[in-house]
Amino acid sequence: MNLIVILTIIAAAALLTRPLGMAALAANVQRNRFPDQTTRAFHVAAATRIYKGGAVGLNATGYLVPYVPGTLFVGLAYEEKDNSAGSAGAVICRVEIGDFVLPIAGFAVGDVGKPVYASTDNDFTLSPLAAGLIGHAIGYEGAGLAVVRIEPMLKINGNLVSAICELDCEFNGGETAEVVLMPAILNKAGAPIVGTWGIISEVFAGATQDQGIITLQDTDGNSLNLTFTAADAGADALNDFIQEGGTNDTLIGATSGDAGAVVPAGKGVKAKVTQSTSGAGAAGKMKVVFMAILA
Repeated sequence: MNLIVILTIIAAAALLTRPLGMAALAANVQRNRFPDQTTRAFHVAAATRIYKGGAVGLNATGYLVPYVPGTLFVGLAYEEKDNSAGSAGAVICRVEIGDFVLPIAGFAVGDVGKPVYASTDNDFTLSPLAAGLIGHAIGYEGAGLAVVRIEPMLKINGNLVSAICELDCEFNGGETAEVVLMPAILNKAGAPIVGTWGIISEVFAGATQDQGIITLQDTDGNSLNLTFTAADAGADALNDFIQEGGTNDTLIGATSGDAGAVVPAGKGVKAKVTQSTSGAGAAGKMKVVFMAILA
């Protein structure tokens, strides 16, 4: 399928999911405006403490929590707020975006321009393994210190959301078994999956290489019937693409009458290693690229 057809599908899907507007104005309206484009305030989740300078995100119900992959990243906490004994929303915390100096192990001047990920509110990395995207390195402040331009709310372009993650298919309890690609809070009315692909990022090896299987699931653990499987022969070399398999089809791969891969409203999407490589010398990592339309 060529690029023009793909872009046409995305544009049509976005148009179909566009909400209806309100009635046209018959009088002047004063709109409240935020002159500061770098600071916002969010209600803190129940039994939660936010520390100044920590990465923060919104949980599935829209309340602020210390960031972990799967929450919707919104920025860095401007202040400490303790809602440990409070109910959801009892405390409000200000959050900042912009350019910040963050510690990243091994960061060097040649890493400027790379995407930056976080696995907790204080663990920043250049690897998407068990981590979510928070921005890009735009400067070098010294060994292990990066100037990071914070980019909240995932990669959302109009109605289109996209993400990429990496999973270790030689899972033995110490690696990453699953990563959230789309937080549930974004999906209000059901999200058709535009396309999803696998990319081999570490060569698969072992007695049973073809057991390295990644499955897309909703955040409740229900399969979306889209899988990625490396093979003993063929698609298991570095940077090889893996076409998704399964009984559902994405918008890009579908024909009329096919069962569509649609994420149910209120659910997010995660990629999970559902069958790991095994045997002598087992190895293998895969990146999963994901795009969906938000209604």
